[in-house]
Amino acid sequence: MDPTLPYRRALSALPTGVVLVTVAEGGGAVGLVANSFTSLSLEPPMVLWCLGDRSDRGAYFREAERFSINILDADAEPIARRYVERGRHHLAAEDFSLGAFGLPCVTGAATVLYCRTAQRIHLADHLVIIGQVEDWEARETDAEGLLYFRSRYGRAAIPE
Repeated sequence: MDPTLPYRRALSALPTGVVLVTVAEGGGAVGLVANSFTSLSLEPPMVLWCLGDRSDRGAYFREAERFSINILDADAEPIARRYVERGRHHLAAEDFSLGAFGLPCVTGAATVLYCRTAQRIHLADHLVIIGQVEDWEARETDAEGLLYFRSRYGRAAIPE
């Protein structure tokens, strides 16, 4: 049995948003689903996310100078399920377009943050990547937010 499983179960009690972190690669895009994302600062606008040392797509993200954070709405759950699969790195052409700085913008993202890597800090078994948000697109949508809770996807309803 995985010795980290009890701890992982305990942490699953916190619902988190779901993002697809993307980088441009060879005329296409590579994506990584993450729930280890948070806003770090409003002034200047900065965010952070964590990349596991054992990630099968870490090579694309460890040295990337730019990346985009695609905050997914609940209707984009199929995209999240597709790119969380091990070995599924490259986004299908219908799942993205290119946005600011030539960075991938995912279909179904409620918000896209276009970032420049500001700092990388290796802690324990993860690389913390801090990004300076240089541009963003917040789409007007009534879609519910996509959450991850108790190891399952769920929806964050819009308050009445």
